[in-house]
Amino acid sequence: INPGRLLMYSPEVLILTNRKELAIKHKKLVEALNCDVKIFAKLDEAIFEIKNTEPEIIIVSDTIDDVLSEFIKKIRVLTYNFRPVIIAISKSDAIDDKLSAFEAGADDFLDESIQTKEFQARINAHIRRYLENSINPLTNFIESKVTVKALKRRLKENILRAVMLINISGLDFYKEIYGEIAYEKVLQTVAAIINSTLQKDDIAGHYSNREFLLVTNFMRAEQIAKFLTFAFDNILERFYSEFDYKNNFMLYSSETIEEKKIPLMKLSVAVIEIGEDKFGNEKQALNVLFNVLKL
Repeated sequence: INPGRLLMYSPEVLILTNRKELAIKHKKLVEALNCDVKIFAKLDEAIFEIKNTEPEIIIVSDTIDDVLSEFIKKIRVLTYNFRPVIIAISKSDAIDDKLSAFEAGADDFLDESIQTKEFQARINAHIRRYLENSINPLTNFIESKVTVKALKRRLKENILRAVMLINISGLDFYKEIYGEIAYEKVLQTVAAIINSTLQKDDIAGHYSNREFLLVTNFMRAEQIAKFLTFAFDNILERFYSEFDYKNNFMLYSSETIEEKKIPLMKLSVAVIEIGEDKFGNEKQALNVLFNVLKL
């Protein structure tokens, strides 16, 4: 199973080395796993990339212009808030070199002479583990932190695309009234509807428990939005009792709130275009999306 393609998300992998030929070979192997791969020889450029793109995996060779274990320590300090997988790769298979790399914060240690298939399998295992820890178990979509990271990378590419914010209003009240199992069913159903619209280069993920982000081709965005709202409206009845659906409201009360009428859930979609220098960063894009949703 290729986990990156399964989740409609391409993890970023950095290779830090001064050994160009081996790096190119490793790059091709990792790209076959649906990853975006970049090679760096200059450590200052690599550090800039790490801080700005928050890669999922960093492969560090002992050919860099620094002591391998010391540089791994620096990366761990730089990445404390997003915790990438760090893989050390070395000409040496001495136990002391391995231990020093692990103590510095490496997650794995590979010998340069490792067989091609094993190298690819080990990298794939790290990608799978990373992504499995980053998906919502109900919907199988990536969680909000990874979704925003994916949006940030798409903005950096500066290619004309559409970003869609899909909101389910009334979901929190629905959960309180109908319970956890019914709430989970709603999320799973909406995720399945969104998933049915996805194409190869699309990215879909959570922004919150009741909101999804979808990055897609801007020519398809309006068609997708119409389909999502149409599909949700046509399955809404199955989530409610006959009384609630016919009356178009739920009755809600608590210890502090007197009984009141709560509207049924509604799916709304905001769409904006990104690329061509329309937004400086992901925060600006998200602010516009929420402003559009309020309309």
